[in-house]
Amino acid sequence: MGSSDIRPESWNPPLIVVAGVGIGFESFGILYSDWLARAEVVVTAESLAGSPHLTHKEVIFIKSPVEAIVRRVIELSSRKRVIVLASGDPLFFGIGATFAKHVGSENLLILPNISVVQYFFSKICKPWDDVRFFSLHGRDNREFFFWLRNGKSVVLFTDEKRNPAFIARLVVEYGFSRVTFVVGELLGTEKERIMWGSADQVAEEHWEDPNIVALFPDDAFQKCPGFRDDELYLHQRGLITKREVRTFVLGALCLKPGQILWDLGAGSGSVCIEACSMTPLRMAFAVEKDPTRYQDLVKNTKKWGCGEIFCVQGNAVELVRDLPRPDRVFIGGTGGWVEALLQAIEARCSGLVPVVLTCVTFGTLHSLERYARERGHSFEAFQVNVSRAVPVAESYRFESLNPVWIVRLGFPHPGFNPFKM
Repeated sequence: MGSSDIRPESWNPPLIVVAGVGIGFESFGILYSDWLARAEVVVTAESLAGSPHLTHKEVIFIKSPVEAIVRRVIELSSRKRVIVLASGDPLFFGIGATFAKHVGSENLLILPNISVVQYFFSKICKPWDDVRFFSLHGRDNREFFFWLRNGKSVVLFTDEKRNPAFIARLVVEYGFSRVTFVVGELLGTEKERIMWGSADQVAEEHWEDPNIVALFPDDAFQKCPGFRDDELYLHQRGLITKREVRTFVLGALCLKPGQILWDLGAGSGSVCIEACSMTPLRMAFAVEKDPTRYQDLVKNTKKWGCGEIFCVQGNAVELVRDLPRPDRVFIGGTGGWVEALLQAIEARCSGLVPVVLTCVTFGTLHSLERYARERGHSFEAFQVNVSRAVPVAESYRFESLNPVWIVRLGFPHPGFNPFKM
């Protein structure tokens, strides 16, 4: 008999039951009251502390770190019947996923219920089959900007810091003032409030936890997805990775959705911006030391609506120790400091993550090859020669740009499958 076939009367340790409370205890009482009656230990959020359903039970409240609670529940379940009560549906941005990760399916029973999203969208009479969902609870996840730029609706699960007012100010800062907000506050309680409004209206309100935010773009944020003319970026004295070279760089990076990118020596930010335009990254960090180029970087990210890019001013060698660990790194404009920067990356990441660099001299290319060889890293390099058609009389001629080397360090050797990285 599998765990899904077990009934309350035959429930015994070490089976752990994770049950969805739904919206309030009404649906839970109808569906799962027998399971709660049989439980000896109840694990739940403090928001349910006053529920009469929890009387005469040993109660453990869920607090951070969640992994510690999971370990305690696993230990208790060896001798007691433990039920974990999760708000909404336990497997939709809920604690059920954490238990599924740490407990074998033979010792785990998930009891589903209506999710807060189902309830919320039924209240506002909107379909949600084409909506993207993101949790900002306890972490920065800016991937939703990619979907806003492409005219897709998103739903954000908030926390006390990243609340609806914070989100409203953020999207306005990056050019999404025409997005329609719908906020669901204290859903399923007597204080339930659902507000439709603009970003400016939402930013002025005070919000109580828990709440959920839906963003509906009135118009698709019409921005070219990539291969933009260099002149569309603010940049200094031609110091920009040329658009044809950017195409090769983005291909060499092999970015995947949800990853974190570092762009060190970002300059105008053209590579980072186009990476975010083509792939829904969780976050990107663009580091630039020069004050003037840094101001150009900030203006460019806002112009193109790239709220997932964090612009940082300063020396990259010193700053990388404090940045979140990346999945990919791009280094443009390499100079005499490149080896020190690679060493700083290795120190921060306990090894070398995949890095793509551009350089124009044999000296830099040789130093990168030597660095990879001495440290046992993979090394790949290829040269990009670009000629652009320019008008002459009634025809065209080709005008060459300076050749550029593109180097990949720390990637798997040729023949790898990038989708398994």
